[in-house]
Amino acid sequence: MIDHLCKTTWTYFGVALLATAIPVVFFLMGSYRISVNHENIRIQDSLFIDEEFPKDNITKVTAASNSMYKYRVPYNGMLCLLILTVALMQIHGGYRAVNTYGLQNATNIGLPSFTILILIFLLYRAYQTSRYHTTIKIDTTDRKITLYPKNEEEYRLLKERLDILVLR
Repeated sequence: MIDHLCKTTWTYFGVALLATAIPVVFFLMGSYRISVNHENIRIQDSLFIDEEFPKDNITKVTAASNSMYKYRVPYNGMLCLLILTVALMQIHGGYRAVNTYGLQNATNIGLPSFTILILIFLLYRAYQTSRYHTTIKIDTTDRKITLYPKNEEEYRLLKERLDILVLR
């Protein structure tokens, strides 16, 4: 769309910057810190969004099987293949546009990279959610939360603290 509005260096720069900023924001939204004390659970997002869940609102804490862990190899493999295919198609299309129209009249390079960055973000999120075979599900009165621990130690520590919080 930007190619039809105004073809200047600054519009291309702005589109490339926006196409890079959106996946970065998605990446930041995917990481969080959790703290459990004797009164509540506090989840802090990377974008400084704090959510607190008092122990009275927590109805149940359970361990569940992580389906992403079970299917991580085929899912991540398909995502890698898709990223490679899309990247090769975008590179070929950009090369063909530059050869046909010249560098000044070729299409925007920032928009094709947006698709590739979103796919890389999806691969990263799939990796984050498939590191350990068990998840922790927390049911509150207004929301359901799923935690994806990194390893056995983090799972055990979170589960113990959450069980103590619910039992009090």
